[in-house]
Amino acid sequence: MARKPKPSLVESSTPGTIEQAAQVFLTDCNFRKLSPRTVEMNALVVRKLSYYVGDLPLAHVDAQILRSYVIEVRARCSAVITSSVKQRGAS
Repeated sequence: MARKPKPSLVESSTPGTIEQAAQVFLTDCNFRKLSPRTVEMNALVVRKLSYYVGDLPLAHVDAQILRSYVIEVRARCSAVITSSVKQRGAS
């Protein structure tokens, strides 16, 4: 049985920048009383995405940009895991 989503604070207003959208999103996470760890992880992800897109207006952050970001993050994670495995093998 699917869980019922927690009520949300987000209304129909559209933020103009990724930073504004991030603030609305994180405020909404707190409003919905998500766990502190979840909010912390969401903040980290949003901060990194914000850094990636820079000052690009939110209206220009499309699926292609998000896909590129996800590909880059996966590549970095894969490199870290590969490096870690090699270091363990050398021990």
